[in-house]
Amino acid sequence: MIIKIDGVNYEAKDGETVLDVCRRVGIDIPTLCYDSRLEPFTACWVCLVEIKNRRGLSPSCGVKVEPGMEVRTKGEDIFNARRTAINLLLSTHFGDCYAPCILRCPSNVDVQGYIGLVLAGKYIEAVKLIKETNPFPAICGRVCTRPCEDVCRRNIIDSPVGIDYIKRFAADIEMANPHRFVPVREKSSGIKVAAIGAGPASLTAAYYLAQRGHIVTVFESESEPGGMMRYGIPQYRLPKDIIKKEIEIIESLGATIKTNCKLGRDFSLEDLKSDGYKAIFLGIGAWRSIPMGIEGENHPGVRGGIEFLRECASGKLKSLEGKVLVIGGGNTAIDAARTSTRLGANEVWILYRRTEREMPARREEIDEAYYEGVKFRFLVAPKRVIIDSDGKIVGLECIRMELGEPDSSGRRKPVPVPGSEFIVEGNYIIAAIGQKPDRASLEPIVELNGQKIRWTKWDTIEVDPETLQTNIPGVFAGGDAVSGPATVIEAIAQGRRASFYIDKYVRGEELKGFGWLQNPSTRGKKLEDVPRRFYADIPFSPRNHPVLTKLSERRGNFDEVEFAYSTEQAICESSRCLSCGCMAVENCELKRVAEQYNAESYAYTHAREIKQIDSRHPFIEFDPNKCILCGRCVRICDELMGITALGFVGRGFSTVIAPALNKPLQETDCVTCGQCISTCPTGAIIEKIQLPKPAPWKYETLTTTCGFCNVGCSVDWKMLDGSPIHLDVHSGCKISGGNLCVKGRFGIYPLMQGRAKSPLIRSKGIYREIPIDKAIEIFPEIISKGKGVCVFISPGLTNEEIYIAQKFARSVIRAQALYSFHLLPVEYRTKEELPISSATFEDIPTSELIVLYCVDFTCESPIAGIKIRSAVKNGSHLIAVDSPTKIFRNLNNVRTITSDEFIANKGILDEYKFVERILFVMPSRPHPSRIKAWFDIRNFGYEISQKHNVGYLFVGGRSNLQGLFDMGGISPFKPNYQIEENFLPFSEALERMQNGELSALIIGEDPLSSGKPPENYRLALEGASSVIVLDAYFTPTAQVSDLFIPISLWFESAGSYTNLERRLRKLYKITDPPSGYSTLQILSEIAKLFGHKLPDNPAKIMDEIRSNIKTYANLEFNSYYDYGILNMVSKILKSPEALPLSKEELEFGASTVEARLSQYLESKGIKYGI
Repeated sequence: MIIKIDGVNYEAKDGETVLDVCRRVGIDIPTLCYDSRLEPFTACWVCLVEIKNRRGLSPSCGVKVEPGMEVRTKGEDIFNARRTAINLLLSTHFGDCYAPCILRCPSNVDVQGYIGLVLAGKYIEAVKLIKETNPFPAICGRVCTRPCEDVCRRNIIDSPVGIDYIKRFAADIEMANPHRFVPVREKSSGIKVAAIGAGPASLTAAYYLAQRGHIVTVFESESEPGGMMRYGIPQYRLPKDIIKKEIEIIESLGATIKTNCKLGRDFSLEDLKSDGYKAIFLGIGAWRSIPMGIEGENHPGVRGGIEFLRECASGKLKSLEGKVLVIGGGNTAIDAARTSTRLGANEVWILYRRTEREMPARREEIDEAYYEGVKFRFLVAPKRVIIDSDGKIVGLECIRMELGEPDSSGRRKPVPVPGSEFIVEGNYIIAAIGQKPDRASLEPIVELNGQKIRWTKWDTIEVDPETLQTNIPGVFAGGDAVSGPATVIEAIAQGRRASFYIDKYVRGEELKGFGWLQNPSTRGKKLEDVPRRFYADIPFSPRNHPVLTKLSERRGNFDEVEFAYSTEQAICESSRCLSCGCMAVENCELKRVAEQYNAESYAYTHAREIKQIDSRHPFIEFDPNKCILCGRCVRICDELMGITALGFVGRGFSTVIAPALNKPLQETDCVTCGQCISTCPTGAIIEKIQLPKPAPWKYETLTTTCGFCNVGCSVDWKMLDGSPIHLDVHSGCKISGGNLCVKGRFGIYPLMQGRAKSPLIRSKGIYREIPIDKAIEIFPEIISKGKGVCVFISPGLTNEEIYIAQKFARSVIRAQALYSFHLLPVEYRTKEELPISSATFEDIPTSELIVLYCVDFTCESPIAGIKIRSAVKNGSHLIAVDSPTKIFRNLNNVRTITSDEFIANKGILDEYKFVERILFVMPSRPHPSRIKAWFDIRNFGYEISQKHNVGYLFVGGRSNLQGLFDMGGISPFKPNYQIEENFLPFSEALERMQNGELSALIIGEDPLSSGKPPENYRLALEGASSVIVLDAYFTPTAQVSDLFIPISLWFESAGSYTNLERRLRKLYKITDPPSGYSTLQILSEIAKLFGHKLPDNPAKIMDEIRSNIKTYANLEFNSYYDYGILNMVSKILKSPEALPLSKEELEFGASTVEARLSQYLESKGIKYGI
């Protein structure tokens, strides 16, 4: 059918909604309650559109298309209606998008992020994060004025977090590292950019422009770069070597710094243009002190504050005598006073026209000035310099002041008190009442193409406030030359912004798109707006202060007076951070649409009820304050998963989403799948990342196949500087449909813990570490102690690893046979007996009858369960044989029956005469007590295959069980399912191992991992001639070995899996194995000692597999090889004999990975059967 949207005709499909069509054709319509996995709910009213001939506006997600329908998605009325809906949602959304410290920082440094990294012990990573927005963390960690701390929410409880102390701690560690962090430089653009002045603004611009591949040259009039950082800040606060080391990184990026090169004297802007510079940045600072405007101030003994500090820093002024009077109350005045004490002044006074409370200097600096003996006199202003007959300064006439009404700065304006003049004795006067650019000197020389630069009435350079471009195209400016005297971090912020637009300019792109962080939602616009009760449960924790040098150690030198935090202090202080910013800020749908529609958090106000954050679940945190009651989490839990863990509780503004009776999630029927996290549009439900204080870091995303089961979902690994942090849904995976289970989402945590790094050898019952090359060297000697070898191969290995492992076993060490504990106690003899699926996931929705035998989808292959539940919802019939039906509750067409009843009632399918396609879904590893029933039901399917299309899906196995079969990883099957002659049956192998005749090589399996493993397994391993274990962990099985060698896991080596539907799934290397050696490398190196050559490159091994295994010859990744589609050849199977096991031993598991995951979940209070 054809419908018209915004005047354009589009083809629509029957059953689609207006929203479906708009999304398909690329028309953006915002929505917050919509999830493609669920039916429309129309709860948020954000997706409003106009449907012709319908009254008012309609939610597009709830309107089905009709022939000839005309839809309007744009217009002021629609924009305002959507904005109103978003404002209403924001009025109940109580949370901060970004932490206030980040927003207050002029350069938006990710404070919350780097504090979280410091607490996690990732100090270098913390510096890397800081340098994304600030190239000078070691400098700012010492001299920043810390506006971030002024807005720190910790002020509400006790005192702000020592943000800069933490920054300095991390930066000093990085600076001491011989392998310092140097950002990646992009390929050279060949474009030349000049920066004039080597202060913080110019150097920052150079830092980021060099990263973009530009040829950057910085011109500096002084002999050393650094600008105000070097010449305006004393060394006792900022040592010169720190500045030098910070600037070295900029030079490492390729930027050139030319010193003693002055604009107007050595070059002009015209010269730069002639030399091929495409853009120029003016960072020329504000180096002229503002005069006091009093009689006698031109005397040589009266110096401006910045000129005084500059002379000291350059070594021109090395001593002072007598009494020094400093006029002013800012940081420059404090610096001048403290410098004077170090130069030998007998007495130093600071005279300030307001009270101490109004002083703009940092409190810490004021306190240190007091400590060093500087004296203060408040409410006084200079009136005249007193000069004696010898032309020497002897004092300063002052007048007393009183405070009047507040001025433009917000401080009360000082007013002279008539007749209150008095004399203050002094010999040297420093006027530190402000500074500005030297316009008089610069104005004649700052011109290009005959066009002079424009100046403001404050003698600063006039620029576009967004781009920082001056009136001269291609000439940009920033720092104090634009802002007037400001701070280092403010200059850095302007330098970074300018670099962004300079890059755009020289590439010929439109000058837009920088943008500062926006915060459409906040718990309070000001600190005092934040309800104190929100932090009522936070305990008092005093701020950690750095160690300072003693007063006696400060006189006569400029040694740094403040030491960095100790590690203990840094960790303690970092733990005080309240982590105000939202963990979901990078993908928050509410934030995105709020910014798009200029919505406001406080457009509608009401008394906000502070709700308790629920952190009781080990992996899931729920903050009802951020919830907008869209209902997606409730519905995805119910409709998609068939679980009722969440629901709406309460009425009106008190409504929350929570488990019934406010139980912890783990005490409900929650299966910890994390679907609620994936669907939440606001960050009200988040994953509790298992780090001390995680933050909303910007992760690198690497995608690979999940290795926990044989479904083969794609999973996104969220990486931070090469380290995996957590897992997430890969939205483009057709197998998972954008869903994950507890294994795929949270299984990373036990995997990353307790990894073995070094080989171990047992000597006299004691294990000791040995180098891996030594372990490889002694492997032949240990494995040869018996009369033969049994090899056990895990179905969790990759295809390439299994193929090489079986080749190693058969050709290199001449193994008696190959086994897998995962498949035991069943011993398969023919290909037909193997649990190989004949169907695929694509057959599930078209199967009219699904027979489910002995599968619990709450813990086994939940993704397959989702697909089957969807099929049943859409009309398929289900017979659940010995299977729980929790996820199928409230669905029609579901029948429950026991296996005995099913097998005995051969005519059961007579009730389903209309059925043509039947799918049997069964466990790939039958329970030892149900082996006969497992084969009987398989035989039943074969018997009826003459009348029906019958297919099988074997679920719940290890990740590459199918690959184990295909690669010939178990006897008697060799590659291509050729039958092996003269292999040793497992029962005989156990007996001969127990008798000490045979050795065992176990790769990736842990048969002794369960509470009570089979006794004959334990006795066999303890009695074997020798046991060598190759595993990622030092497992219980490894603890009975003679030699243990650590190997890689699936995400540490490229390769492939073949999932349960015979689909070839690609594996990508995510990170390196802790030992530095992959499984393939270890087997290849050992093979060399036996005179064999085995490849260790996964791609080359796959080429060999394609050459030797016919079903893989032309098999592409994500495709499956043909196994007869749904109809299989009818063949009656005989149930093999199973090894005798006790009741307790029936539950044993053989997988290292599964055992660790099961134990980990149980330790967290999560009941989950694996």
